[in-house]
Amino acid sequence: MILIDLYFLIQITLPPFLRGNNLIAMLFACIKPVSEIQNNFYQYYEDKKYELKFNGQVIYLEHLLNDKFDPILRRIYIGDAEQTPNVYVFNDSEDNEAIYLFNSSDTSEDIYLFNTSEETPGLDFIVFIPIGFAYNDNLMKYYINKFKTAGKRYQIQEI
Repeated sequence: MILIDLYFLIQITLPPFLRGNNLIAMLFACIKPVSEIQNNFYQYYEDKKYELKFNGQVIYLEHLLNDKFDPILRRIYIGDAEQTPNVYVFNDSEDNEAIYLFNSSDTSEDIYLFNTSEETPGLDFIVFIPIGFAYNDNLMKYYINKFKTAGKRYQIQEI
């Protein structure tokens, strides 16, 4: 991006016989608001260029969260959530793997059957942060929601 120094531009475009201190000071005062807008634009440009480096990949999301919240120690990391397999009941004609249901005294593992409307969706990933780490919860959720892959569910957990 081309950076334009407006103050230098005023000094070199002003004819030499008009380069008095009062006129240059007045022109600098006139150009001050435009210069501030220009600086805000350059800062916005740099911020957006930085944000475009990141996408929904785990390594980039970790990098962004550590840059924003823990730039020195970089202790924030992302792990996979524990997946629980769903139990489906099929008809005999569908030729699927047989699942047997027992009385509660016969087995130690409990199996629950739910309707599709009752199923609770699991998590896709967990963001681990250190215990006692001071952070803005809303700001962290904003960055995670902005850069995570659409449809992925997450949880923030202290370890």
